[in-house]
Amino acid sequence: MHERVAWMRPVDIAILELLDTIPTLQLTAGNIATNIDYERNYVNKRCRKLADEGLLNREDLGDPYYDITSEGVAVVDNDTDPEELRSDYRVYRGERTDEGWNKVTVNGESLGPRTDLVKQETPAFEWGYYGNGPLHLSVAMLADVVGDDKANEWRERFCKDLVSDFSDTWGLSAIEIKNYVDRCESDS
Repeated sequence: MHERVAWMRPVDIAILELLDTIPTLQLTAGNIATNIDYERNYVNKRCRKLADEGLLNREDLGDPYYDITSEGVAVVDNDTDPEELRSDYRVYRGERTDEGWNKVTVNGESLGPRTDLVKQETPAFEWGYYGNGPLHLSVAMLADVVGDDKANEWRERFCKDLVSDFSDTWGLSAIEIKNYVDRCESDS
């Protein structure tokens, strides 16, 4: 029996178990629904939720394709404490608005600038290239997840590896950020 947090539904475990059978497998919500005998729209909604939680990766190629993350595998294998999932439930999202502004949120609330950690004239968040704005976004997200010291230590690498490659609309979970820093620390 899999232990789940309050937001999880039985279909979520079915989705994770299916994708865990072949970890490199990428499926659309329709393919998943066919294989687990749930309605497609419901599976699509739950896949988005699982991706927001960091348990699935989502790749948009027309229809979105999903595959399982290491966190998703840990849930299937009962190798994670469900309370950790709940405490790390933060999703960072960025979008360029029609008015030309960049909007960055954490669970729907604006991500505050960290002018105390980044000295620049305009505390604007940017992404899609390497520079002051993307470095500021990197520091703000890292500090929110792993603290100020680690944010300063890993901001340049985080910016080069991730933030500089963000498209106009992007999303990243706190779990993914924490795992990125953990991998960097184990590599060094």
